[in-house]
Amino acid sequence: MRTQFAFYKSFDDVYQDLNDKQKLEFVSILLDVQFLRIKIEDVIFTDTILKHIWNAQKHSIDKSIKGYLESQKNSKIKEPYLGIYNPLHIPSEGVHKEEKEKEKEKEKVQVKGKRVMSSIDFNQEILTIPTNELNEKHFSLSKPSLFRDAPSEYLETLERYINNYVDKLEIEININGGNLSKVLKWDDFYLGAYNYEKKYVNFAMTYHAWARRSK
Repeated sequence: MRTQFAFYKSFDDVYQDLNDKQKLEFVSILLDVQFLRIKIEDVIFTDTILKHIWNAQKHSIDKSIKGYLESQKNSKIKEPYLGIYNPLHIPSEGVHKEEKEKEKEKEKVQVKGKRVMSSIDFNQEILTIPTNELNEKHFSLSKPSLFRDAPSEYLETLERYINNYVDKLEIEININGGNLSKVLKWDDFYLGAYNYEKKYVNFAMTYHAWARRSK
């Protein structure tokens, strides 16, 4: 049974910006995931703000859990990891599908009976490109946008790209030497970009520009 985990400053930073209801839900889910009562991939938030915040923190939480499981590999770990999920947190498949459909509809606009993408469009091909083949040129938007207004699928793919880049960079630093604390991770970039009031047309390029300044 896991008895402790690291509560990072980045968790508290986002926690302070939530209302009371969001705070309760965020901490409840965080505790359930960190103490292995539910799997991280089974977490579903219907609140848009919580969903984006969770996506920003998910990579570091996942690494924490994997590190613990690796350290305990010779011990007996109860599942959910035994599959005992809290029904309050994990909607049924039917509800899940319905909510996903609603999310899709929010990102589309009806124009004279014709469905078109919302005003901020992006290259849909990036959704199917393998992570290792993505590069910053793939992430151009149809027009300059605030980070928080970018389509959710775009941000999810950007998260995948940045996390992969960071993982490779950390391996290189561990081999050749360097300062790991200077690496700009997804959750820190997300928190900075979410409240930034400047519009950009390519947030992968924005990430790399900020990463160079953080060194």
